[in-house]
Amino acid sequence: MNKVNTEVDRVETLLINALDGDFSVTTDPVSILRKRKEKTTGLIQDQGLMLRFDEMTPGKMYSFDMLDEDRIFTGSNDLLMGHPAEILGDESELFFQLKDKNHFRWVGYRRAKKPKGVAVLGKPDVFYEVHYRDIRPDGNGLYQKRLVPLDKNGKPLTAKIRNAFVCSPYHEGEYLITACSIIEDAHRANSMLATFKDGVEISLPVPLDDYKEIFFDREAPLLRNRKRAIIHWVAQHIRESKLGLKHKVKKHVRGVTDIVIDGLHVTIQPNGIAI
Repeated sequence: MNKVNTEVDRVETLLINALDGDFSVTTDPVSILRKRKEKTTGLIQDQGLMLRFDEMTPGKMYSFDMLDEDRIFTGSNDLLMGHPAEILGDESELFFQLKDKNHFRWVGYRRAKKPKGVAVLGKPDVFYEVHYRDIRPDGNGLYQKRLVPLDKNGKPLTAKIRNAFVCSPYHEGEYLITACSIIEDAHRANSMLATFKDGVEISLPVPLDDYKEIFFDREAPLLRNRKRAIIHWVAQHIRESKLGLKHKVKKHVRGVTDIVIDGLHVTIQPNGIAI
């Protein structure tokens, strides 16, 4: 299978599995932990159940180009281009397939007020609800909730509820920063941001060297039975009018931004100015 088919098939797989991520309870038997004491067995309750957040389900998600194995994402807020709150906004989501190929992970972030009963080590400036969903092809799933407080510099802080951690800066905190890094990378220059839609939406960056090839087999839109030109950069140039007058045309984009490929509706938008 060539690179183009692999990329489109991967996105289709993500979309299909994301639609299965709207369960409201944990159905993964592996996540039910047990402890034995004096020949008795008891269930260990997940601390996220004490966070009374409304549920969050997959909707508009970011992913990353897993065909580009050289991409590096940071877990340090000092290496982000902006404050995490500026990157995540009120809500942001990520969705991707884990390396073991056995399941998918969706993560949702939603800006929140400080919940009752939560103690924070440090001075928080903003809070984010965290919703984790692990989705398995066999129908099992895991849904957990956490909370990440950030200080004014965007550094994650430790948080507890009833002496149980709901945020460790080295776990939930770094995960949030890495999510911000993935979102920043999706909007990087020298790439196009492609959004695939089929019940839910997944946006991911496509390098300028690859995007025309990936979308070459598009089915629409057509003009006189021919594919309309896909969005592309037009270099700065000099244009001469019919009267012989010359003027400079700045670098710009032209072409259609909404296409259909393999039955999927795709919107393509340029990121910044390609160099």
